[in-house]
Amino acid sequence: MTKSLLTILIIVVALAARAQWECPSKLAAHLDPVFESPVLVGFETQLSSGILDGNSINTAMGFAGIDFTTQNHSFYFEGGIKGWWKYDLDDKTLYDQYRLGLREMFYQYRGELGNFTLGLQSSTFDDDYLLNERVAGAGYKLDLGRWKLSAYGGTVTKDFARNGIFCTTGFIYDLPTGQNQVLLGNSLGDKNLGGFTFTYFPGKDKKTKQIASSSTVDEFETFEDDDFSESEDEFESFESNEFESLEPNSLQQSEVKSILDFGIEKIGFAAYSEFGNWISNTFYHTGIFASVKLPGDIYFNPEALLQIEASNKGIIYLAKLEKSFTLKGGNRLSLSGAYYGFSEIDKNAMVLNSYSNILAGEVLRLDAANMPFYLFGAKLNFPSANLHVKLQNAGQINTEDLNEWDLEIGKKFKDRLHLNVKGGLIKGGDLEDKAFLGRLEARFYF
Repeated sequence: MTKSLLTILIIVVALAARAQWECPSKLAAHLDPVFESPVLVGFETQLSSGILDGNSINTAMGFAGIDFTTQNHSFYFEGGIKGWWKYDLDDKTLYDQYRLGLREMFYQYRGELGNFTLGLQSSTFDDDYLLNERVAGAGYKLDLGRWKLSAYGGTVTKDFARNGIFCTTGFIYDLPTGQNQVLLGNSLGDKNLGGFTFTYFPGKDKKTKQIASSSTVDEFETFEDDDFSESEDEFESFESNEFESLEPNSLQQSEVKSILDFGIEKIGFAAYSEFGNWISNTFYHTGIFASVKLPGDIYFNPEALLQIEASNKGIIYLAKLEKSFTLKGGNRLSLSGAYYGFSEIDKNAMVLNSYSNILAGEVLRLDAANMPFYLFGAKLNFPSANLHVKLQNAGQINTEDLNEWDLEIGKKFKDRLHLNVKGGLIKGGDLEDKAFLGRLEARFYF
């Protein structure tokens, strides 16, 4: 009963606030039923402490989630409170803030003709570039097996944007680098978006009937992207060894087959636009994307988008490579590399979209406005120990020469306590000297 009353209290208070963060979270997977009812609730706390460039950086967070799901309908909410403290060790000055906020709040209908979602929601397209954002609006997904449609429309402000005033830990880093920042709206309607992706999966079976999801599956889980996405759950590990049930001869045949294997995993079309009070000329992006399996189980994900605006026409393009290895004992190594670029059609044209699926680097968070840049990463998972180690490098390819190295070690204890240690080296831009990051984060679900 106490747990339920606390949830209701947090919801009532948070509804009055206009704020939110995008902390990588698994809260939706840790909800428990209230008195064996259809209502599920859960809580998460997070504490972190670290140093960055002569500053002590600390955060504390507590938020609650509540889910009510029937066969075709769901209501979901996450909200809470967060505080952070940044202390300048040289000037002996403390900067601190405390905020109430919403993370998600939406209604979803699931039926044979797809899933419709209305409210504040995590919105992602099926390509690798265009959209990964918190949108206050409407979303629609239709999955027919080989064919999939994803469409979103709504508005985004700095209060709940993925890289807004609460996003991950960007608000405590605040490192002056001179890099271009994406401008986020102050109020609803300042910057809006709309678009869709239509994707074909040649290798999938045709789906004859849409099956409603159950709330016991984490259907609301935030951003299940590739191993090196800024938005991933950094504590997730590879849970199984894909070769463990194979005999030696079968394994040898499987390896030979993977070397010769080649095919298109998916190919799709994207259309997207941003408009609003802060956008003088509505602009559009349209293009194609794909995922191709190359020999040796290497995945190549290319994308090309035409940007159309009165005086800012150009072509956005990216190329991404991924490769995973299953090692002795079921451990797994994943490698990834990506390049993001822009070619002008109009002289002095620039990239205009605000809500890309990038944010490269723990501190720098390189985005569309910082292209061209690259991202390389290596991640080693030890599933039996619930442990991972990740090394990542992100850098610009221009005169600013912004560059960041990140090392991360994460450990999960019985699915309820997650510890994460991060170290980083940042240089370039307006930084006179290299900046060093060290940070420890603990998250507990109950």
